[in-house]
Amino acid sequence: MTETTQPPAGATPPPPAPPPSMWQRVGRWAAIAAGIVIGLVGIIRLVVNYTVLPSCDSSRMTDTLRSIYGKQKVAFKGISDIKTVSSTSSEVTCTALVDIGGDQESINYRSYWEGWTAQVAVRAGLPRCDAPRTGETLHNIFKGRKVTVNRISDFQTVTTSEAENVCTAQVDAPGELATITFLIFRKEGSTQVLITDVKSQPK
Repeated sequence: MTETTQPPAGATPPPPAPPPSMWQRVGRWAAIAAGIVIGLVGIIRLVVNYTVLPSCDSSRMTDTLRSIYGKQKVAFKGISDIKTVSSTSSEVTCTALVDIGGDQESINYRSYWEGWTAQVAVRAGLPRCDAPRTGETLHNIFKGRKVTVNRISDFQTVTTSEAENVCTAQVDAPGELATITFLIFRKEGSTQVLITDVKSQPK
């Protein structure tokens, strides 16, 4: 059996709570509105992440490229000259130059869907005609031919494509100056440099 305690006779009931002030009502509605906005922003970000591929120059893409190079233990210093080759709802393809510790490397990269996840694939492009490692490779070629070279300079790009770069340079050797033409291309997964023409004259 439940007992009910009655207030003593003659006691006054507690006064009713005062109605909320205008500022309290405004504060409550502002908190509700802020919660709705935050929720909508979260939903929009979720929808974008799962329905829209990142653009070539977006921070999402840059962060992903930095992570890819980091996993390969390559110093990723920055990215520039970003260009969009094509863009559809299913694939975005791009080109850019990446700074990898004192040298710049051209890359081709793309973003595409794999299920509900956006994936990024990167393929290194061919070295530029005037890239430091191009000069080092030419020095090694001449060294292998037992040709002494003082300096290689004035690198010029004749033509460039995804398949090969055609370049020229000036070679300063003891007693002569030469203009060389050389190709940069990829064969069996490795970058090759081939000197195709040498025009020399005495100093």
